[in-house]
Amino acid sequence: MAAKKDFKKDFESILGRPLFDDDPVELRESVGFSTFFDPQLIESAITTRDIGTTGDASKTCTSYEVLSVSGVNSTGSNGSIEFLLSDFICTTVGYVFKHPSNVVATPRGNTATFLTLTHSIFRVGAASDLRITVFAWNPNGTPAPNIPFDWQCLVPATLVSP
Repeated sequence: MAAKKDFKKDFESILGRPLFDDDPVELRESVGFSTFFDPQLIESAITTRDIGTTGDASKTCTSYEVLSVSGVNSTGSNGSIEFLLSDFICTTVGYVFKHPSNVVATPRGNTATFLTLTHSIFRVGAASDLRITVFAWNPNGTPAPNIPFDWQCLVPATLVSP
């Protein structure tokens, strides 16, 4: 009898991120999420599609809560900084974050500076957190130290009971 192939590493390679044990393995991927804010209604949904397709044919929208967090920070002397989303959230409960998450950062000031960033979700017990790393660059491509910036994160999230 042939050994059963473990497709987990294949899926992680395709998605570009690790799968957690409780992630459903589907041939679908989260491609976006939307949120509508109105005084009487807040509506948000995650959009998924069959992998490798476009358009409405395979699009599915699922209602989901979204967490919006923003803040200010500054790169260090090496032109970068790493921080956790939880460092900017005041709550006694935890969250489970889901892809796709969206993080943007804008430099403050009147000097030409570029920012790039990476972010990834990781587990912390029953909850999760988001690690954000921001890099500042001078126009000539060298790291730009001590650059203040504003940032904004939108991430689908569910509460974890204490």
